[in-house]
Amino acid sequence: VYRARDPRIVGLGLAVVRDVMSYARYDLDSAFPTGSGVAFGAGAGGRFLRQFLYEGFNVDEGGRPVFDAVWVHGAGAGRGQFNARFAQPGRVPSRGTDHGHPVDLFPFTTSLQFDPVSGRSLGLLPGVDEVGRPRTFATHRGHDFWARGAALTHTSVDGLRDVVPEGPDRAYHLASTLAGSSAMGVPGPDPRWTLRALAVAMLDWVDGDTPPPPSRVPTIGEGTLVPSGGVAYPAAESIPSAPTPHLVSRVDHGNRFDTDRVIDREPPELGPAFPTGVPQVDGLGNELGGVRGLEIRVPVATYLPWAVVEDGSPFRDGDPAVVPLPLTNAEAGLRGDTRPSLQYLYGSEAAFLARVRAAAAALVAEGFLLEEDREAAIAQARERWLAVVGGG
Repeated sequence: VYRARDPRIVGLGLAVVRDVMSYARYDLDSAFPTGSGVAFGAGAGGRFLRQFLYEGFNVDEGGRPVFDAVWVHGAGAGRGQFNARFAQPGRVPSRGTDHGHPVDLFPFTTSLQFDPVSGRSLGLLPGVDEVGRPRTFATHRGHDFWARGAALTHTSVDGLRDVVPEGPDRAYHLASTLAGSSAMGVPGPDPRWTLRALAVAMLDWVDGDTPPPPSRVPTIGEGTLVPSGGVAYPAAESIPSAPTPHLVSRVDHGNRFDTDRVIDREPPELGPAFPTGVPQVDGLGNELGGVRGLEIRVPVATYLPWAVVEDGSPFRDGDPAVVPLPLTNAEAGLRGDTRPSLQYLYGSEAAFLARVRAAAAALVAEGFLLEEDREAAIAQARERWLAVVGGG
């Protein structure tokens, strides 16, 4: 620990985003006028938007709402150092580093929640009927539950109850989607089909008041959100033991941090971790409880949102693993792989594609695949099949 000096000015970005959107909506001389506004942020951009909402920036200096809807993708439970003395916005805690860095901070849910340890009752957003209360989407990858504490955004602080977003809020778990690219020759699930459908749904919600699909996340009540030790991965030599997920600890940076964003205690005092869960899996090892795309409904592989590196050290947050299913029953038996083979599941490429087409029709009906994307998604599924079985 060393004593720093001469901090740079930070936090203006929050005000700039607010004021630019306000100018577009309300200034009669605006060069780019608009009647409504939607914000989207992924990763650090998503954490920025969570901080933006928490700090009250969705109301301009005239007391008018700024964004009608805000979509946070891949941010988990995090906010960030976007408005603090000596801020480092790019730093983020992970399983192995920066445990005390002030990013994953209470409150986590959009609605009011009570922390029995600190005695505080807070919510990320104001009440539903208050000025500046936008409609929100939160989309989580499988990675975000293991590495970013995503379950905290839709469970109680004690980890015992579900707090599934409803009303003006929606949350969607993109089941078994990954944070990085697979190095194993078979691509991971492609979340873009679902994200495109949700983008249309959000705009229809803002422009036409048409409600989007209900939230779809793993839940405690349905048994699809469980402690990491309770995940029932199938027995297969190619599936490594799951690591422990990133734990979100309570951190105390001193009395001035909450009010003035000034750190007086460095390193911070670490308190007890918030209980958090991860998605349960099916018999193939793919995640339950969320939006299951074509790759999960008609699988050719197990998609893990984490991987163990070659020297056996803990996983890097962005490293996924794709473990193809055995081709035949004989291969499964030889390897001691309890997962069903492609031969058992489908028997032929034609049977596989028939299942894919039925699953695509279901996703369109549920609102998670656009009709215009259906054939392209089916073609991509065939490419994934060929990547596993060979041929072209």
